[in-house]
Amino acid sequence: MRTSHWLYLALVSQLLACGAAAPAPGASQPARAAAPATTVTSPQSPDSAPASPSVDATSESAFTESALALFRAAAGDLEPIISEPLQIAFVTPMNSGTRVNLDRIWRGCRATPDACEANLRDFVTQSAKGLHTREAPVSRDSVFPVLRSKDYMASVGGDDAGITEPFTGDLAIYYVVDSPEAIRSLTARDVTALAIATKDVGALALENLRKRLGELPDGLTGQGVESGGVIFRQEYFESSRLLLVDQWRGLAARTKRRLFVTIPGNDVLFFAIGGDGKKLAQVAAAVYAKHARSVSTKVFALTAKGWVAEGT
Repeated sequence: MRTSHWLYLALVSQLLACGAAAPAPGASQPARAAAPATTVTSPQSPDSAPASPSVDATSESAFTESALALFRAAAGDLEPIISEPLQIAFVTPMNSGTRVNLDRIWRGCRATPDACEANLRDFVTQSAKGLHTREAPVSRDSVFPVLRSKDYMASVGGDDAGITEPFTGDLAIYYVVDSPEAIRSLTARDVTALAIATKDVGALALENLRKRLGELPDGLTGQGVESGGVIFRQEYFESSRLLLVDQWRGLAARTKRRLFVTIPGNDVLFFAIGGDGKKLAQVAAAVYAKHARSVSTKVFALTAKGWVAEGT
C-alpha cells in the first residue's frame, strides 16, 4: 500500500539516522549497521593509558583545538597545526600543503550534539589513515568514483584536491584510491603511475564500481501508484551506484514510471518509483542530518539526459 510504504521509509530513515540496522527491501543481502559510537568516561587507574583528548564543541575555536589534539594523538608524526578556524594543516614534506577542513563535522555537531564527539573521532581516525597511506601504491582495480557535494570539494585543499568532474545538482564526482588501510584521493601522480590518460579515469572507476556493486537487487519493481525503498548494505560506495545510469534506466523501463533517488549518506540510497519524489526529500533530510558521511539532501530524477536535481 502507498501509505505503508512511506511509513516504512520514515521508520528506516529514523533507524539509519540513529545508526541502527534496517531491512533493505529487495537487497541482495541483509542490511546490518554498527551501533553508534558512545563515549564513556571512567576513572583512570595509575597504570592505565592516558585518557584520549576530550572534545569541546562550545565554539569553533574550541572545536578546532579539540580536533588538533585528536590529530596529534592519531598522526603526530605528520605535524598537524591549526591554519585557520575549522582547518588543520600538515607540515611534513609528504603532506605539505594538505589541509583538512572541519566545516562539515562542525555543522553536524550543531545539528546533532549527541553524535558530535563520536563523529569527530571517526573523522580524525579515517583522515589520519588516509594521510599515512597517501603514498601507498595504486593499482587499476583500486580506483573508484565517489559523489560529494561541491561545498565539500571546495573545502579540500593541497594535493588532496585530487581529480574531480562535475555531476549534477550540488554534486561532483571525486576519484579515490581504495586500500585495506584507508580511502585516499586519486592524484595526478597516481594517474601517471597507472599509465593512463586523465580522461580515461572515469571509465576505469566505473568499471571497478560495477564489479564491486553488481546489478541492482532483484524485486525493485514496486506496486501501486508510488513505491520504492532503500538499499543499505554497509557498502561504502553504495551512493556511487547513482553513476551506473544504465541500471536505473533498465528499472525505469521495466516499471514504466518515473524514478527518483536520493543519497543522504555514502552507504545508503533511497529510491521512489512513481509519484513526484517529494517525500524522499523528507527521508533524505532526516538521514543527512545525522549521518557521519553525509552526501546530499537533493532528490534526483532520472530523465532522458541523465539525473537531474529536482527544483533546478
